[in-house]
Order: sequence, then C-alpha cells, then structure tokens
Amino acid sequence: MHYSPLPNKVQIAIGKETTYFSLKTDRLSPILPSILISTCYTIFLIPFLLMYFSLLFTKPYTGDLLGKLIMTVIISLNVYLLLSIMSSIFKKNIYIVATKTRLIIYENEYITEINWSDFSQRIKITDKENKGTLRLIYSNKENTPDVVFIIDIPQVNEIAQICKNRINENKKIN
Repeated sequence: MHYSPLPNKVQIAIGKETTYFSLKTDRLSPILPSILISTCYTIFLIPFLLMYFSLLFTKPYTGDLLGKLIMTVIISLNVYLLLSIMSSIFKKNIYIVATKTRLIIYENEYITEINWSDFSQRIKITDKENKGTLRLIYSNKENTPDVVFIIDIPQVNEIAQICKNRINENKKIN
C-alpha cells in the first residue's frame, strides 16, 4: 500500500496503532465546487458592498449607525466565507492516515481524528488515469453529515476498499 513519510505530530497521534495507508495530498476539497461557491458568494456580496459604500458617503442620519453595523456584519461574514473557501483550494501538505480505528487528517499543524464507526457505508470513487478522488461521508460531533474528500490519490480503488473494510469492521464492534 502507499505510505508517505509523516510529520512527528502525526506519528505521535498514531502511536502504536496499525497503519493501513498514509497519503500526502494538496487539497481536501475539489477545485470546481470551491470556485463555484466562491463566485456565488462574490455575486451575493456585491449588492451589500454597494449599499455599504453608499451609506458611508451619504449624510449621517439617526438610523445610519444601525445600517452601517448590519452591513459591516453581513460583509464581514461573507468575506470570511469567501476567504475560507478560496484558501481550501491552495492548502498544501495535507496528510491522511488510516489506522485500525480512525482516519487521521493533518493540515496546517492541526490534527483531526474521525472514528471509522462515524462514517457511513456510502463511498464515492472517481478514478481517472492512475489517480482518483475518494469521498467519505461521516457524522460530525453535532451529528450532522460531513464529507472528507481525498483528492488526487494513487491506487484509489485499493484505498477505498481499505476504508470500506475499516468502516465495516468498526461498525460491527460498536
């Protein structure tokens, strides 16, 4: 199976658990949906920006402060969402490790651990010319569905099979 050298933090998180695969990837989200969502947020943001700047350059009146405050909050949230979506395209050095009980994701000095028992049986595989994308669905801490994308990985079918086996085995235990 495919193994990549791992940073020390990841090796410490793994401990003595058996490792089934370790991968290094550049992205955790597909480019096209990220660009489409970013474009939609930008289109949504433009009218608010226009209203905001028109409020800034008009004569002040009593309701002006509240309007500016509401616009500032809306614009700030949208800019934050836009930047977070765009930054997901350019993330580098993401490590993904499968152990006996969990999937470990290491990005930007942070480790996320997801138990295999939290994943559903639905796995989507996209296989293109020696590399592929794997989409795994799981329930997060708030018990809402979330997705892990593993993008541009070699031997995607073998890795998908390992993930299915880990999910099935851990569902039986729990």
